[in-house]
Amino acid sequence: MDSMGFSETWSEIKQGLTYIAHEPRVRGVIVGLGLGLIGAGAIIPLGPLFANEGLGGNSAAYGVLLTAFGTGAAIGVVALLFFQKKLPRESVFDFAVMGAGVFLILTATFTALMPATIAVALMGACAGTSYVTGFTVLQETVQDDLRGRIFATLYTVIRMCLLVALVISPLWSDFWNWLIDDALNVGIVTIGRVDYSFPGVRIALWGGGLITLGAGIYARWTMVHAAKRAERASTSGLASDAAA
Repeated sequence: MDSMGFSETWSEIKQGLTYIAHEPRVRGVIVGLGLGLIGAGAIIPLGPLFANEGLGGNSAAYGVLLTAFGTGAAIGVVALLFFQKKLPRESVFDFAVMGAGVFLILTATFTALMPATIAVALMGACAGTSYVTGFTVLQETVQDDLRGRIFATLYTVIRMCLLVALVISPLWSDFWNWLIDDALNVGIVTIGRVDYSFPGVRIALWGGGLITLGAGIYARWTMVHAAKRAERASTSGLASDAAA
């Protein structure tokens, strides 16, 4: 039974991947969520390290950041419930993913707890919004008979991308620590009277933010091209009907 269940699940995932390859809206959502999670998910393993090395805080500082992220995500989801009928969901998804990347970059840039807390709260709002909106777009786009396969594929992608974020991010941070401190010896840069530190965790989070931003840009590009293609197909169909 276990073997049969695994075979059936794998078959559904393969069918889902085939459908995703030919449906740009679905592909944009899944790639946006997957890559966005790889980038933004770096904050999970690196958050305590950033609170310590990037902000000069301790476990309490990390607790503040974590609370701000959760509060921001909750506010973003609640606000979405009120305004989602008035806003184009695909655009909201695209810009929410991009926003999560931008605010992660800002979070990693700050050296004081208060501005970093505000930035991470806005990142949480964008992350919560993109997650809920992405699922909604898939629900509206995918046919009923394929919905189970697509969501099975999505859950698999999310788990794999989260695993990648948890495993790779600390290694990426260690690499930058070695490069900046040991190889180049430029861990602190003085600009005027201000000393700005470059711990590996800061650079790793910048990279995660850029990945998330790129995921949002790709999703936006995919959605826009899909809309243009649908518009051309509709115009062509109307022209054919008029000619007939």
